[in-house]
Amino acid sequence: MNQKKIAVTLVMVVIAGLAMARLAPAQSSSEWRDARESGAAPAFTLVQSYHGTTPGTGNNLPKVEELKGKDGSWITWPGFMMKTDGSSRIFLQTTSPLEYLQKTKNKIVTLTFKDTSIYLSNNQNPLVTLHFNTPLRKAHLKRSKKNAELVMEMKVDAPISIMQVSIEDGYSYLFIDFPTGQYPIGGEYGARPSFDRDEIPPGEDMPTPDNLQVTDSESPF
Repeated sequence: MNQKKIAVTLVMVVIAGLAMARLAPAQSSSEWRDARESGAAPAFTLVQSYHGTTPGTGNNLPKVEELKGKDGSWITWPGFMMKTDGSSRIFLQTTSPLEYLQKTKNKIVTLTFKDTSIYLSNNQNPLVTLHFNTPLRKAHLKRSKKNAELVMEMKVDAPISIMQVSIEDGYSYLFIDFPTGQYPIGGEYGARPSFDRDEIPPGEDMPTPDNLQVTDSESPF
């Protein structure tokens, strides 16, 4: 394609984009709310999806099955979920059951896993749960010499329960459960406006990281 045809094509794309823009004029959040209250704006639905690992369904990460033949334990996925009864849970998918020590200080709960590695650096990204009704503020995995640590920062002091199971998908799971209750929502990562959960104005949708299950869990555990 010569330069003249390329230029013509670009002009046509720009014109088409401008035409489409006229069909959907910009609208601020306050304008949307005013129109919503007057009945002139349609309701918007927050579409939520989860593309990560759910307990009992295995793991589709590349080469993860090869870890089962290596020495020590491997953490292959950390996740957070809200449960149907209103409680919440951190879970770790692992290649074998973990030995751990628990320490709590100043609303920081740390689990240290002996002879354990973390698969993929992305699995050390924080799980930020500020905007969920859970006593947990955030959690992250980190390496510590030959061990791994799960560091959980709490919004408030709350009891936790821990259990491990090995199930048919070939992995073990460590579950850290937090009780139901009314907990602070929002905080230092930028509190969001208090919209209804199923009605979010244009441009203010909340993306869902792969490790966060915001829909009610159907896990049997």
